[in-house]
Amino acid sequence: MLSKWFSRLYFFTLCLTLTCILAHLFSPKVVQASPLPPFFINEIHYDNAGADKNEFIELVGISGVNLNAWSLHLYNGSNGNVYGNPYTFSDLTVADTNNGFGFVTVNFTNIGKSIQNGSPDGIVLADELNNVIQFLSYEGSFRANSGIAAGLMSNNIGVFEPSNTPLGYSLQLTGQGNQYQDFTWATSLQNTFGQLNVGQSLVPISLAGAIPVSEPKSISLVILVAFGLLIFSSYKILSLFLNKTPVTLQLLGRLVEELQGVGLEPVKGSRL
Repeated sequence: MLSKWFSRLYFFTLCLTLTCILAHLFSPKVVQASPLPPFFINEIHYDNAGADKNEFIELVGISGVNLNAWSLHLYNGSNGNVYGNPYTFSDLTVADTNNGFGFVTVNFTNIGKSIQNGSPDGIVLADELNNVIQFLSYEGSFRANSGIAAGLMSNNIGVFEPSNTPLGYSLQLTGQGNQYQDFTWATSLQNTFGQLNVGQSLVPISLAGAIPVSEPKSISLVILVAFGLLIFSSYKILSLFLNKTPVTLQLLGRLVEELQGVGLEPVKGSRL
């Protein structure tokens, strides 16, 4: 009777525990994909009327990101080769300028470099592991033959700066969003480097609209298996003890009789 009661209690406890673990294991987990990449080219100026001045490339992305070892590489579209030395960012953590985003501008004129005037030419943005994040070109597309983007085809932005572009103008991304593909390139506008472009709105990145998905957790699976083995082992041991209880008591009784026959008494307080 005791064994039957214990079995029922055991299975009830086991089922309840497994239900709780499985509910936790496969419960919906809200996940939000981070924008990839966290930074992208946002504004470019390479040509203007007269001598070219203040040639620059601006990046925009998530504030708080450290751009250490990220780099910009300039490509000559006529032969597909890199020209000049790449510009490599040092230890730079991007400040929050607008809705959790920040801007980083590299003025090539100020550092003694220049950006070629196209037909076509290109720019590569690479991360700290030398992964090509973007390979953009203006005034046409071409395939890179050397350098970090060797073998890759450029993505033509579709707009360009003619030689009569007023000084202080630039090519800019316009639109609303928080990733590169959310925006489109506009023809020359008054430059805005270091701030939002004309007609641009950066949408904060949040969990709003994130889709819950069931993601099994590997650690919970290990705990589930270990717990199951522990319960199974304890059940087998206790079942064996309960099933053999009458026999065990009978053997202990005979042992007491033998001890009394040789003049020994069981320990005082024993209930045998």
